[in-house]
Amino acid sequence: MNARSFTDRKNVPHRANCAMRRDFYHRYDLLLASWYLLSSQAQQQINSIRQDLHEDLGRWRPQQPEPNWSAYAARVETIRATAVAR
Repeated sequence: MNARSFTDRKNVPHRANCAMRRDFYHRYDLLLASWYLLSSQAQQQINSIRQDLHEDLGRWRPQQPEPNWSAYAARVETIRATAVAR
């Protein structure tokens, strides 16, 4: 049989990257849902993250490692934490 095993070790890093990417977008979507309730400073920070990610993805090639999704998620979480604290 030529089908890959579902538990193939090659897929483990890919699944981890998918989980980190999904976590980032979940946090990002939560912030965007309350866009108009956020301060202009928070909106500028979100736009900065969006622009940085856009540039990273523009330079990314399939043979290279994916952008650091957990770093982007941490930046989004920092903004969310400061916006909720106000």
